[in-house]
Amino acid sequence: MRLPSLEVLATWPTPNYENPSETRGNQLLVVTCIVCPIALFMVAARMYSRIVISRCFGIDDVFLLLAIPPALILAALLCLAVTRWGWDRHIWDVPNEKITLGLKITSRKPLSALYELFSDLV
Repeated sequence: MRLPSLEVLATWPTPNYENPSETRGNQLLVVTCIVCPIALFMVAARMYSRIVISRCFGIDDVFLLLAIPPALILAALLCLAVTRWGWDRHIWDVPNEKITLGLKITSRKPLSALYELFSDLV
């Protein structure tokens, strides 16, 4: 991804960084906080049924367990993006320094984005 052209930027309204008029609120946070525990419970129930009840733990279960950490990391990044990087507001209400990190996360530079994320948190 890249920043919009100057013609597109000229059509945007005046930015309001402090108190934007329209935001999505905490919708993404609420959905993430509800869906993640439900998903973890379903995975735990499946592992219990595959290990204890049917006694046939397969390669599909291994891949399911390997998929859990990246999914949880993505959920955590989504929560950070909404609360810190302005993903809950229109693009013209997000300061430029927050836009570049968001673009790195969604583009093909996840390692540099993670480095900046963890250096910000420390």
